Amino acid sequence: MTWLIENLHVVSKDRIFEVYLNVIEWGPNVYGIKEASWFYFKKRPADLNLKESIFLASIIPSPKYYRFSFEQNGKLKDCFLNYFKRVAEIMTRRNQISPSDTIGLSLDIELKGEGKKLLLSKDTTANESETLDLFLNNDDEN
Repeated sequence: MTWLIENLHVVSKDRIFEVYLNVIEWGPNVYGIKEASWFYFKKRPADLNLKESIFLASIIPSPKYYRFSFEQNGKLKDCFLNYFKRVAEIMTRRNQISPSDTIGLSLDIELKGEGKKLLLSKDTTANESETLDLFLNNDDEN
């Protein structure tokens, strides 16, 4: 359907992308980029920095499991550094950001909104963990 809309010039790719970002799920009962930026960072989307934006992009495939991206102390896991660097490299190559924007790119992301409260809550069940393990193991087999 998206292909038809785009190729019949009903709307542009930018508009399709804008609509997509404003309807997808970004976390538990969090829909749209405006809600997501507030849920995780207590900011408007326009006020997000590069690291926060890359983090949000990283959770799109599995938004309900964002909590598993963090250590128990609230620090983003080190395994995400290569992802951050790769996304920044692509954005630089496409002239979306300047090379100076990537200097010192690190994982020091501070959640401030409801996302932080959920992250630090002790209600993570074994069932959630088992579901994530099953998801990850099935992904490796494909």
